[in-house]
Formats: sequence, C-alpha cells, structure tokens
Amino acid sequence: MKVSDFLDVLGNYLQEDYSTSPVWTQAECFGYLKQVVRVFCDLTGIVDRNEIRLINGTTGEADVPKDFNSVYFTQHELRYLDIVDMNELDFVSGTWLGGTTGTPKASSVIGSGDGAVIRYVPVPTSVYDGGPSASPTAGLTLAVGGVYWVVTCAHGVPITTVGAGPATTPVIAGPSTFWDLTVSATGELLTAASTATTADSISLVDATSGSNDWLLLCTDTGVLYTQSVYTNYGIAVAAALDFADYQDFDSEYGVIVDAYATASTTSPTNLARLDSSIGVSLFARTSSETGMVWYKGSLDELSGMYSEVWLNDGFISVLVHGVMSLAFGHDGDGRDLDKAKLMGTIFTAECQAIKAGFQTRWA
Repeated sequence: MKVSDFLDVLGNYLQEDYSTSPVWTQAECFGYLKQVVRVFCDLTGIVDRNEIRLINGTTGEADVPKDFNSVYFTQHELRYLDIVDMNELDFVSGTWLGGTTGTPKASSVIGSGDGAVIRYVPVPTSVYDGGPSASPTAGLTLAVGGVYWVVTCAHGVPITTVGAGPATTPVIAGPSTFWDLTVSATGELLTAASTATTADSISLVDATSGSNDWLLLCTDTGVLYTQSVYTNYGIAVAAALDFADYQDFDSEYGVIVDAYATASTTSPTNLARLDSSIGVSLFARTSSETGMVWYKGSLDELSGMYSEVWLNDGFISVLVHGVMSLAFGHDGDGRDLDKAKLMGTIFTAECQAIKAGFQTRWA
C-alpha cells in the first residue's frame, strides 16, 4: 500500500480530510507513520534479513546495517558462531581486549540500534577489505624465444595472443607458496615453484567486454585461476557461477533490476539473493574473510507520499492503531489522552500477538 492510500484510510478513522480546517496534517501523520513502522518491526520481529559485513582487521568489529534492531545469528567464513554477552567474552578468549588474532569462536553485540557493532572474538587473522589491498598491475606480457605473448582473458579464462614487448617475469602467489609464471613456445601458460618471497598483483582485462578485470591467482599446487574484480560498485554488471559460467550485463543487457531464486530445494547454492523486496541483488564473497549477520530489521525507509509500505494488507489496521495513538497524543486540537492510551495498548497487544504467531509451528 502506498503512503498516500494509507493516509486516506487513516483519515477515515480520524474523520480528517487534511484540507478543510485540518486537525492533523498529512505531513504530521506521515511522520507518525514513519515512527510506527519502525516500532512495529521492532515489536513483531517480522522482518528477517541477512547481510555480509566487512570486519575491521584491528578491532574485529563489524558495523551493523542501518535498519538493525537485534541479531540472532552470525557467521564467519560460513562457520556458525555463538552469540554471547560482552561480559562472557573473557571465557571465549581471555585476551580479547588486547586484539589477539586467530579463528573467531564467538561474537557479541556492543551497543544498540544502528549504532551497534558486532565484535568477533578473537579478531580474525585475515579480513577482506572489499577489494584488492593494492592496485593490481593491468595487463601482462611474457616472452619466450624472442616471441612476445600478451595475456588477456575471455569470461575470466586466461588467453594468450602474439604481441609486442616489453615482457615481464611475474611471480604469482598461492595461499602459502610462490610460483614463477612463464609461457611455452605455443602460448601455454606455465608455473614453476619460485624462491621469491613477494608476488606481483596482476589483473587481466576481459577481452569480451573491456570493462571487467580479473585478478590472476594461483593455488598451492600451481594451478592458475582468476577472480573477478568488481569495480562498478552499486550496480550488478555481471553474473558468475563458480567463475565458470559468466554473463556480461554491461553493454547489451543493461542493469539487473530484479532477480528470482528458483528450484532452491534441489540446487540451494545456485540462487540469487535479494536484500529487499524491490529486487536489489546482493553480492559478496561470503566465504572469504567476511562475516554474515542475520538480524531482525525494519522495512524500507518511507521517503514520500508515493513510497510503498511493504506489508500485507492484513497488518495495515495495526499500523493505523499505532498512528492513531500518536495522533491523539499530540499537543493541539484533537488531543485525547484516553484514546491515545487505548490505541497504544491495542497496537502493542496486536504486535505481541503477531510475534507469538510467527514463533508458533501450526503444522
């Protein structure tokens, strides 16, 4: 239901047309509605959400989403963590205040509302900062027998073509090893164990689109692979599944505005995650040095008369009761504290009933 339609319904209850000697203005009631929506979500716990959060490598803390009310589940690199009170952290890691690093064993919420932080204890040994720590060197040229080979990629798959120099002798890092990268006379990329202690950060331009880059990486057995560098933050420009099936949306397909998950019961890993009911797709490296927060949140912020209240129509009357409570309690004509108290009591009772209903298994 749109805000304008809701205010029309509310006006029928208050016998207010907002135009002829108004007791309550639309702007005033709209402000009440914004307050009541937040309280409704807090009391009912009806909005379940999850988000990937980046963790501070020094403090082990992650900021909570702006609509955060309370947390009920946390993960780190897809591992489940206990949620404990702050005064119990000493039992998890006796030196947690000193910033001792290791594998997180538990998490704790410090603060409240959207000003809270989630503290992972101990501090993760390594954290993902949202992108490469240093700007990678774009492009790569190798040489063998006086022939130069330019390395690019297609849909993330490295390819080599004959080109011009100069050439480099790069070192690619595995998780705990280093590898010299060379090329054969036929253009095949080769790796050999290296004595180097530092590696080069190299990105390859995708030859099929020209707008997406891929980091060139290596496993501890010397197998090369690529990982997409998503530089267009805020919009979805591509889709990748295990870095094998790739679809470019940058040119001919535009921007993703909606996504749906199908057959999730038979293929639970191959689905699109949305962070709201209006189709904003969610992407992050969930298994790489990040935290996942499952929390009770709020509906999308109402910004104007044509904003959408994303609730089933059956809950609209509950919001009406909450807004009427604030309206009758205002300082002006129409003030009626008895009605305000009654409407507030009804609103609270309805929210508690909704919460109890959603916590009950009916079958």
